[in-house]
Amino acid sequence: MAMKHGAQMLSPMSQIHFHQMGGAIERLRFDATAFSGRRAGYTYNIISTWTDLTEDAQHIEINHRCAAGIEPLSMGGAYVKFVGDTGGDQVRSHYGREIYERLSRLKRAYDPTNFFSRNQNIEPAR
Repeated sequence: MAMKHGAQMLSPMSQIHFHQMGGAIERLRFDATAFSGRRAGYTYNIISTWTDLTEDAQHIEINHRCAAGIEPLSMGGAYVKFVGDTGGDQVRSHYGREIYERLSRLKRAYDPTNFFSRNQNIEPAR
């Protein structure tokens, strides 16, 4: 499946990475840190890189199709360093409810004005 989608990527600088999980990552409880997906066998990263700004839409669309093709094999969630600025609801789903709520409480304690709000923003708990 990834090979099929990888062949559709238009730029020779684009990549799909698969990383084997397990080992030390899996030994901790799922809620021990903000890292989600500790029980996954693999994680993946779809990376498109191009130089012509007029091609943004087509490269992004190909990435979305690739992600949708792999989604049925997914446990859900995401490694947030592998995603862009996806917005509030998606950020919550990347972490999972319990981890997100804990991070939101920490954000309220250490950044109540949400000064650090770029990328995968976690809203301070109310």
